[in-house]
Amino acid sequence: MGITAPRSIPPGLARLTLPPLDPHALALNGSSSYVDTADFDINDDFAISAWIKPNRTDAEAILMKHTAGGGNLIMLGLYSGKYFFRIRDKSFYGPYAHTGEWIHVALTAFKEVAGPSKIEHVSLYLNGEFIEQQSMLTEVGDVSGGKAWTIGQDWDGNTRTDFFDGAIDDVRIYDGALLPSEIKALSAGHRATCRLSPGTEPDLNYAAGSGVCDEVILAAGTYAAGNITPNNDLLVRGNQASDTFVNITDTASKRFMDNLHHAITLQKMTIRNGNISGGGFGGAIYNRATMSLEDLVLTNNTSSGEGGAVYNSGSITLSNVLIHDNTGSAGGGFANASMGQAILNSVHIWNNNGSGGGGILNTNALTITDSLIEKNKTANSGGGILNYGTLLLVDSEVSGNEANGQGGGLYNDDFSIFVGTATVRGSLIYSNSATGSGGGITNAGVLALDQSTISGNRAQNHGGGIDNSQLALRIDIDRSTISNNQAGGEGAGLSNAAEASLTNSTVSGNHRTSPGDGAGIYSTAPMSLTHVTITDNIGTASGSTNALLTFGGTLNAYNTLVVDNGSGSATAR
Repeated sequence: MGITAPRSIPPGLARLTLPPLDPHALALNGSSSYVDTADFDINDDFAISAWIKPNRTDAEAILMKHTAGGGNLIMLGLYSGKYFFRIRDKSFYGPYAHTGEWIHVALTAFKEVAGPSKIEHVSLYLNGEFIEQQSMLTEVGDVSGGKAWTIGQDWDGNTRTDFFDGAIDDVRIYDGALLPSEIKALSAGHRATCRLSPGTEPDLNYAAGSGVCDEVILAAGTYAAGNITPNNDLLVRGNQASDTFVNITDTASKRFMDNLHHAITLQKMTIRNGNISGGGFGGAIYNRATMSLEDLVLTNNTSSGEGGAVYNSGSITLSNVLIHDNTGSAGGGFANASMGQAILNSVHIWNNNGSGGGGILNTNALTITDSLIEKNKTANSGGGILNYGTLLLVDSEVSGNEANGQGGGLYNDDFSIFVGTATVRGSLIYSNSATGSGGGITNAGVLALDQSTISGNRAQNHGGGIDNSQLALRIDIDRSTISNNQAGGEGAGLSNAAEASLTNSTVSGNHRTSPGDGAGIYSTAPMSLTHVTITDNIGTASGSTNALLTFGGTLNAYNTLVVDNGSGSATAR
């Protein structure tokens, strides 16, 4: 910690030698600790700044100057829960102060002479932001010759009192007013790059949670951390995910990070072994503000609530992230909440487990590009993805996922006030399975497929490739292929019980494994086919209608080819 006077303070007070910038800030116990510096004068135009982390705010002296008998000259502190400043016999209260977090407090003043009156115009800044200005009918005058400037305590006559409880760092007194830009730079410049190695002090919890560092750089190795709540915008960067490991310790309900208010970036590390119980969300990470996850691995994390690895109710971006072997009640790997905005790019979500949405749960706005969602499992619906919100899936693959219910790859649901709206573009939905319907996709909302392939999926019930359920609003399929899917019931390629439209698409090679009709398409609701090819679909029973069976719904077909589907290609009833 230092006390600095860079503008014409008398020689000899350039710097008081005290411990350096936090994590070795001045720790004051609130009962007996303080620092006396020296006695010197300042101008009527002046500025004071300090970093403080108070544990209480009732009567906490930060920086004081008194006469020899303890009379008040300059006072900066926290009183009655508020910021307090005094020049001689004039004082004012600022806003309420917060405990448990680092705050940069600065006061800058200039004197105005108005006739016989002398006025000190004092401006208060917190964390570099202007808070208020007070005009005090007084002047600083000569403050030398009394007691020394003191940090962390007040004088009541000749008795020390009002000891500061908490930490103080980087106290500065300027012999001149500061510009707003200078105060802003002070508040930003205090925080430093903190470089950590395994087993050294400070530990990762302190470096990432104290609010002092704006960058935490981790050398390769293994770190123990957990329940970090950042107090400032922060970057935490490891060496690379293959050699920098964060083990979440004391796994009785502990995650790595809960971001309440700040912009956080995590890069190049593996975060593992989080465990949140009691219905809590986010086994490794809970984001409520702004977050970017880059080049990470998140593994072996568990939440009894949603989001086995990550739960987002703010704004989050994931890039080149592997999320595997995590478990949650819904969204075994990743959960995006009803207020969440999420972008996943080049993300691999693999082998996670959730009671709904084995890989991903989305209830608001989620965009997924160039990603792989594979081999996730759910005891209910949505083996790969369970969507209640707005989903955009682009140039991605959803494969090998399993649902002990509906929607092996994707379940797009109409849930209460939420209507699942999913757009799948340029993507592959492949080799997923469901014990119910919709081996590849079950749609119970609004679904659009464009330039995508639904192939090799299996459903024990109907809709091996796609089940457009009677709860759905509609499905639109354009320039896509539904091929080589299997179903135990109707519609091995597509089962339609709501409004459906297929354009410039192919339905081929689908196989109904039980006796019955509609191996390619089975529809009981309005459906239109435009430039569609239905071919090589196979049923098990001789004489069954293999290609297309409509039962009770209006069918409009234009320039549509039905060919080589064996006996009984198409039937409308």
